[in-house]
Amino acid sequence: MCANSRPNATAVEVFGASRVRVAIIRCALAHESVTAVQLMRGAGVARATLDTHIPALEAAGILTRSRAPRDEGSDGSGDRRGGQNALLWRIDPVALSSWLDQFSHELAAPLPDTASESR
Repeated sequence: MCANSRPNATAVEVFGASRVRVAIIRCALAHESVTAVQLMRGAGVARATLDTHIPALEAAGILTRSRAPRDEGSDGSGDRRGGQNALLWRIDPVALSSWLDQFSHELAAPLPDTASESR
């Protein structure tokens, strides 16, 4: 840890990452697949908040969506609520690793030459 760093800070806070997206990823990583109810509980957010973050994670390929088998309900209890199949999300470990690698490379990349831009 750097001498001037905040002693109780997390990397999520230091880099300004979305706590909700990190919680969604952590929750999905802890299970083979998760429902929206499980993600809401795991991230500690309401459905509306969850719905604002999932599209970006899907677009990045980190979360993949599928339909639950007919015997699984939206909360994992077997209750299909209205007869509809629940959606399930899974982490694509290759996509997640790729994004983390890209982040690491971007941190190590040389800074742009701002002196020539100011002329």
